[in-house]
Amino acid sequence: MGAVVDGRESLLHAGQSVTIPAGVIHTFWNAAGPAPANATGTATPPTSLELLPPLVVNCTLSPGAVATEAFFENLAGVSNLYGGMDRINPLQLILLFVHYKVRRGGGGRAGLS
Repeated sequence: MGAVVDGRESLLHAGQSVTIPAGVIHTFWNAAGPAPANATGTATPPTSLELLPPLVVNCTLSPGAVATEAFFENLAGVSNLYGGMDRINPLQLILLFVHYKVRRGGGGRAGLS
């Protein structure tokens, strides 16, 4: 999987990770060619919201999967609108998840169908 975090590009292989500080511009893409790339991300709430558990998102980056890209573009836009991921109205998140058919999996994880 390819990633650009704060202007620095990197290529991640199975088992590798990247840390994205809050508010830093970033993007990911499937650098594996025609095969889908699976990714897991964990968003940890700021210490002011320490009672909230981390949000774990599992997704598959498939070449040409417009819905996956559109979901993350809209999530970033809503985050920007509300001033950060931790400030998004939960009802807005529910609408976004329903629209893009994000489903809750086992272990409290969410995934794109």
